[in-house]
Amino acid sequence: MQVATFGEALFRLNPPRGVRWESASTLEVYLGGTELNIAANLVSLGTPAAWISILPEGESGRVITSRLRDTGVDVRIPFSAPGDPGWYMLEEAARPRGDRVLTRVKSVLGHLPQVALDWAALLKGAQWFHTSGVTAGLSPACTQAALEALKTAKSLGLTTSYDLNFRKNLWDHPTSLQRQRPLLPYIDVLVCGEAELAHYAGEVEGKTILIPHRDKLESTYWVEARTPSGNLTSRQFKVDLTDRIGVGDAMLAGWIHATLQGQGLEERLRFAAASGALKYSVKGDRARLHESEVFELLEVGYKGIKR
Repeated sequence: MQVATFGEALFRLNPPRGVRWESASTLEVYLGGTELNIAANLVSLGTPAAWISILPEGESGRVITSRLRDTGVDVRIPFSAPGDPGWYMLEEAARPRGDRVLTRVKSVLGHLPQVALDWAALLKGAQWFHTSGVTAGLSPACTQAALEALKTAKSLGLTTSYDLNFRKNLWDHPTSLQRQRPLLPYIDVLVCGEAELAHYAGEVEGKTILIPHRDKLESTYWVEARTPSGNLTSRQFKVDLTDRIGVGDAMLAGWIHATLQGQGLEERLRFAAASGALKYSVKGDRARLHESEVFELLEVGYKGIKR
């Protein structure tokens, strides 16, 4: 295991793109969760990864564990608890109507009164730790668990990353700022949008900050990296929208993988941006990319049908 992530699992339920929930006769079901996605994406790219969480007791927890282990992820569940998996209802649309989340239900992880874990044991052997604002936003107990995990990771010499990932159906913006500020000193790589970054002005010096960009038509994707040694912007990739869920997770997995492979800053950024762009073409929460696919896009570009 080179990378460990911490977060919840949740199921995405949606009709086929363009079908309203009111008239749906079939549903697509995908297992996701940002930290779960990143761990699975890393394994697909060739980097061993573990996912740490608390799952519900019973069949639903076993289903999640089985499906994730099939991807090669090291599933680390310190204990199970009574409750249910997380899930949300998504309606995917075409322009001019945007995608919308109809409802979101927290997993058992977000309902625990405290999440006290042996982080030193869980992170043993890792080089990198990742969690996000989705996890911290589940509850004050999860925010505290994220803080303790980040502190432990830094004390063990791990590189840490964090995606602010603000979700208004988990907490309001003032609460997110208040609860996440104590986490900032323990984060090496921060992922966020330009607007969100402005709220933390003066508090993120010395970090590497990854800022994904999309044009207004969401037909072009690129990533900006602001680092202590300088700022870089990736090339722009033309994308067609198959599924936008998990694009940021694929991008960050690409960055982590390239970093651990010893690639330089420019190469890391190219690989990360290409990974995010490729996710637009993949249905489901996880990109399931192989390293060779990413390099092929970077070196050859889009070729249509490969024969």
